[in-house]
Amino acid sequence: MNHDRYAKYGFFFVLPSVLYFGLVFFYPLALAFWNAFHSVNILQATSEWVGWEKFVKVLGHSGFQRSVLVTCGYVLMVVPALLLFSLALSAIIVSFRKKFFGDVATTIFFLPVVTSLVSAGIIWQWIFDPTLGVVNNVLNTLGIQHSLTWLQSPNTALPTVAVIGFWVRLGFDLVIFVTAMNSIPESYYEAAEMDGASGFQQFLRITLPLLNPQIVMVSTIEFIFAFKAFDQIFVTTRGGPSGATKTVMVFLLKDVFNNDYGVACAITVLLLCFLFTISFVQWKFFSTKVEH
Repeated sequence: MNHDRYAKYGFFFVLPSVLYFGLVFFYPLALAFWNAFHSVNILQATSEWVGWEKFVKVLGHSGFQRSVLVTCGYVLMVVPALLLFSLALSAIIVSFRKKFFGDVATTIFFLPVVTSLVSAGIIWQWIFDPTLGVVNNVLNTLGIQHSLTWLQSPNTALPTVAVIGFWVRLGFDLVIFVTAMNSIPESYYEAAEMDGASGFQQFLRITLPLLNPQIVMVSTIEFIFAFKAFDQIFVTTRGGPSGATKTVMVFLLKDVFNNDYGVACAITVLLLCFLFTISFVQWKFFSTKVEH
């Protein structure tokens, strides 16, 4: 009897969260699926079944195809760099003899994560300004007399916004890896050191295998975040110049959403299915069970 009573109380405690997620996430998601297969007239409150018509229209749209290529380029620039640098920095921070310095370094790297992406975009737009920006002024000080148009050139715009995306997400991955590394028993490293293993060999043979769950999780999360990047790109370049930074999300919200709501819903459904598939594949084939 007590168990049933506690279960009822627990249900009331989680009910607000369930209602919140239902109204804010699941209902709009179901509505997007519905509108992707219907031609909806919001003013007249009518809808007509059109089947896969909007998906065919999306997949054949040259703007969408180009935005997918731009997004893939952005993902390839950001995600591998995040994994490599966050792992390397985490190993350096964990190696600090005094925990205080490690905590300070982790906090400093984590600060961009809690920064507003819009504010960060504005700041980086000023940093990369061709005439007043810090980057070009430092280059001029070093004797490189060339004012690069970082965000205004089609050749450098995408790598530049990738740097911003890297800066925003690095601290999040760093905290996960530092926490995971600190949870590995020290006795493993002591035994390896007695066997003559170097620090790099210990990292390859002990740290990396034991970090497999965190590596898979971080790579999945960062792939999702990179693929749906929008805020900092829209603030700094608005998808330009000449569409060089027009990712799928920028294309969706800038070119499609106001013109064809049904097509925008179709793109949303395609993104959801694609990201879910990639996440499942990463979890299924790359994750291994780890026991300390």
